[in-house]
Amino acid sequence: MNLLLKMKFLMSKQYPSKIFLFGEYSILAGSKALALPYHPFSGSGVYGLEKKSNLKGLCNYLKAKSINQEDLNLDIEKLEVALDKGWSFSSNIPVGRGLGSSGALCACIVENFSLNTFKSENELKQCLSLVESYYHGESSGVDPLISFTQKTHLFSSLDSFESVSNIKKSVESLLNEFDLYLLDTGVEREGSSYIKIFLENLKDPDFQKKVEAYNLLNDLLIDKFLKPEGLKVALGDVSRFQLDIFKEMYTNEMRVLSENLLKKEQGFLKLCGAGGGGYYLLFLNKNINPIDLKFKKIQIHSNDIL
Repeated sequence: MNLLLKMKFLMSKQYPSKIFLFGEYSILAGSKALALPYHPFSGSGVYGLEKKSNLKGLCNYLKAKSINQEDLNLDIEKLEVALDKGWSFSSNIPVGRGLGSSGALCACIVENFSLNTFKSENELKQCLSLVESYYHGESSGVDPLISFTQKTHLFSSLDSFESVSNIKKSVESLLNEFDLYLLDTGVEREGSSYIKIFLENLKDPDFQKKVEAYNLLNDLLIDKFLKPEGLKVALGDVSRFQLDIFKEMYTNEMRVLSENLLKKEQGFLKLCGAGGGGYYLLFLNKNINPIDLKFKKIQIHSNDIL
């Protein structure tokens, strides 16, 4: 494939958002997490947008990084030329809602402007992390990795992960047990501020013990999902535990909703990312009376995440 055709192909490629199905904070404490692409929200590289994204700041940041970072593996000059010619990133991914809007952008930049093929996903993730650090100060690289590869990944920790290829049966089993929704609070927030709260809380020995207990429940939930097995008991345990240890991450409305769902045995609510606003994940039991929700909800179907 010649360079021009390759560029046209990559420019038309869609980079999906991501959903942390399970483990959004446990991964920071050395436990498991499962993240997957969510295709209805995505973005792509384009030329000629009337409203152009301001990517010059990112480009200057990467240029400074490349001076001291030999393994950045990006053609900054090529990126500068593209930006001067009107290249931008067009996306419908909501910003500040926990779905990886900056991750999709960074995945697009790395795939379109990398110098060499990455030898491993670890090397790829390191580069993606460096690029996304412009937006978050520090980045795990998880969000752009999911967007770049468009594959579900199981994380044993931030540095140990693998793609999960046979996920269809697990997804179908989940959706046979629950109706799954993204629940929109309508509140934009900065996820990094809540991550800082969690890491600060983690210095407290009593909080550490709670997190260790939570991690065991979270790992069990992920194991059951992957087998697949019924999730109702394990998901209920995780939902209850989140209300206890992630107090700052639940808005008042989401806390009340989660408590009511548990009390009435209608389903479960959990974080979808850092919390504090943005989207939450709603697992609604099948065959129950409709619940009156004032929040916008988007039902997740199997083809949205496979």
